[in-house]
Amino acid sequence: MGAMDQKQQFSLFDLLGMVAIAVMIVFLWTDNARLKQVIQEKESDNAACSAQLERQKAESEGLIKGVLLRR
Repeated sequence: MGAMDQKQQFSLFDLLGMVAIAVMIVFLWTDNARLKQVIQEKESDNAACSAQLERQKAESEGLIKGVLLRR
């Protein structure tokens, strides 16, 4: 009998290792999805802050021009 004729057998330790790897893959996949959601939320917050900053900048520039025109 050659090596090709024999069935591959896994020990209980091998199977437990495979299950552990599968569990780790699922955990990492779900954590990756969670982190993608966090990134989207941060990008949305960043866009809102940028818009607010632009409004405040325009308001400040308007106030400065008003003060300079009064002089």
